[in-house]
Amino acid sequence: MSPKKRKTLMASKPTTEAIAGHLGVAAAMSATPIEELIGQTIVAIDGLNTGSEEVKLTLDSGKTCRFFHGQDCCENVVVNEIVGDVNDLIGTPIVVAEERVSGTREDEPNDYESCTWTFYTFRTHKGTVDVRWLGTSNGYYSEDVKWVLEPIVSDESI
Repeated sequence: MSPKKRKTLMASKPTTEAIAGHLGVAAAMSATPIEELIGQTIVAIDGLNTGSEEVKLTLDSGKTCRFFHGQDCCENVVVNEIVGDVNDLIGTPIVVAEERVSGTREDEPNDYESCTWTFYTFRTHKGTVDVRWLGTSNGYYSEDVKWVLEPIVSDESI
């Protein structure tokens, strides 16, 4: 494939900003880098599916990075969409890891009183993956996605 053709194909791939713009929430979002993941290499990914409540990235250091929400009574927080090839994240150091958060559009018809969109962008030299989480509630509960970098667990500490 010629370089010019390749560039055209890559430019047509949706980005976090394009998806957020389609949802009408892009203007208020700013990226927050997840510095702890920059330079890390993912060796396994668990739970990265639409509808998942938790995603776990296993790093070559032995640490894990979990993305989750402690569900409560009147809320729901799940992975809503994944854009990109998840396999592009495995075996190559992460060069970009960012979080963006935005709330409900006022003109958006919905069955809930409040929602929060959380976007995670992960990029390696192989490609980019955008993960969109959707949190909904009656407005009295948190809809945020938390992430935590967990230490190495050895057989000796069990």
